[in-house]
Amino acid sequence: MSSAPSDIEINPLDFWTDGEGTYLLTFEQMKSVFASYEPVYTGSLILFPNDTALGNAVKDIESGSDRINPHVALTDLDVKIYLGVQGGDGELFTYNLIRVCSGTEDDIMGYFVLTHVGNISEATYTALNGYGNVYVRHVA
Repeated sequence: MSSAPSDIEINPLDFWTDGEGTYLLTFEQMKSVFASYEPVYTGSLILFPNDTALGNAVKDIESGSDRINPHVALTDLDVKIYLGVQGGDGELFTYNLIRVCSGTEDDIMGYFVLTHVGNISEATYTALNGYGNVYVRHVA
């Protein structure tokens, strides 16, 4: 018999980082860096004025963030935020809220990690300057 209450459903998805490790971002860090790009916050969407601002924002949050050690388990907390462009695609970058399950990071805090990149423009790609890569994969 399970000791979990019957009215609570927990359905986490597990992720593993690849050999390079992924960036750990708090929402507060993201908001602080994004402020200079003047995004619009609409529910789970964060929309930037143009493609270049979007690419620069992603580059800036990753270049100023810590990377997790590779090959650690991450539990998906079933919260997503999306970064996109005002008047365009609002879901170009998908970030999932995760908790670190193993490793040396603070496993109590929730962090956002990049889990998907859509069909970005050349201007966004150029502004990223090598950042904005997905380093996690879903483990069924």
